[in-house]
Amino acid sequence: MSFDTEVAKIIDIEGGYSNDPLDRGGDTKFGITEATAKRLGYQGQMEHLTLGQAKAMYKVAYWDKLHLDEIDRLSPAIAAELFDEAVNQGTTTAGIFLQE
Repeated sequence: MSFDTEVAKIIDIEGGYSNDPLDRGGDTKFGITEATAKRLGYQGQMEHLTLGQAKAMYKVAYWDKLHLDEIDRLSPAIAAELFDEAVNQGTTTAGIFLQE
């Protein structure tokens, strides 16, 4: 497995643009919240975020931060689980999850 495979799964689940007032994530596109996008330097409106930009954000903020290329070489299943956990719960929680 690889980043491309795993990010495609996440984006497939997350879908496109959403600004549901009942979703605490708020303005979101491809599963990237506005807060995350801004933290990573994005300055545009969320509905204009491109798929390529979203993938780059997933790579930097989650995959690379957890060094998942290295883990993927040893265990693609663990890398996939950690990536999913990081996206949904944060990288700190994913790290704790691995240690447990």
